[in-house]
Amino acid sequence: MAPFKLDNILIIYPKSENTLVQFGLNDETFTVPEFEIPTKIYKSIDDENKYYSSKEYRTLEVFPIRNGSIVNLPAFLQFLKVVYGSVLSKARDDIKAAMASETYIGNAPDLTNIPVMIVSQNSWSNLEQETITQFCFEHLKMNNFLFVQSSLATTYALISQPVSYTHLTLPTN
Repeated sequence: MAPFKLDNILIIYPKSENTLVQFGLNDETFTVPEFEIPTKIYKSIDDENKYYSSKEYRTLEVFPIRNGSIVNLPAFLQFLKVVYGSVLSKARDDIKAAMASETYIGNAPDLTNIPVMIVSQNSWSNLEQETITQFCFEHLKMNNFLFVQSSLATTYALISQPVSYTHLTLPTN
């Protein structure tokens, strides 16, 4: 298995209204995500297979996820393509800017080998997850991809939080 730095993992958590995107695990914990993107895409009225990231002439607004369930899988796949492309584009620009500055120390991460983790819902079917996986490997050319159930991600996030203990005093007889 290739060694990955925790700050190079792309975490995508699609929800009904907004998708949370975080580039990297900070100090091995989930933190407040860097980006919050509306979970919607625009479908062309004229061409059933054409989607846009912003409102264009003769497009319909499509919400691919409702109540945690995927209701429009082709729209969701195109939404993932937009999110993945946007984050990689921003990361590429940030690396170029950092390398141009005189204070840059270190090696630039290889953007073609970024592991992608999608936080999925329990309501997503096996067929939907298989289709998403196939799309990510074949169309987006991802090298590393995995699903993590939201319940497991929540458990991991809660475990990483500091715990405060209260002292209980038992009455004596």
